[in-house]
Amino acid sequence: MTILKNIEGRWFKLAPNRPAPAFGDSGPKWEFQAIARTKEQMQEWKDLGINVKPVEEEGKIIYQARFQRPTHKRPKDGKPAEANTPVEVVSGQMTPLDPAIIGSGSIVNIIIFQYDYEVKSKDGKASKKGRGTMLNKVQVKKLVRYTPAEQEDFSEEDYEEVEPTENESSGAQATGDGASDNPDF
Repeated sequence: MTILKNIEGRWFKLAPNRPAPAFGDSGPKWEFQAIARTKEQMQEWKDLGINVKPVEEEGKIIYQARFQRPTHKRPKDGKPAEANTPVEVVSGQMTPLDPAIIGSGSIVNIIIFQYDYEVKSKDGKASKKGRGTMLNKVQVKKLVRYTPAEQEDFSEEDYEEVEPTENESSGAQATGDGASDNPDF
């Protein structure tokens, strides 16, 4: 296991009951976007085989990576997928912390598990090799509390209930082919 320190995070989706939704052929996962503002931190991640992308932000180059943990293990031998345990989230004092309150800009330390993998084609030859990284634990050093944006909603309006008109009360109904049982239409 490897510890990475002082990571600025965004878009935290670590709440056990609210993982990030499935995308493409991958299933739902707990995740967050990590930001490296220095080349040294970016290089530390790259040296571990973590996919890091440069992005321009406010005229400066920053580096982004995504740390994640799938909600389910990959099924093997036709068996159903087993559930993974959620990412453990603690405060700097090592007390459990509600992951739903972690907002963008929080500073965290993380523990990751890394493993080598090889994908074989149908003929048995290795077609792809790589290094996988799985998020195991998050320690929040600086909490920027997430507060959901207020959603627009209806305001109270007048409400009126009216009696059906003569045509509506006579039982006239469409036949399903666009025609009406009423000969006036």
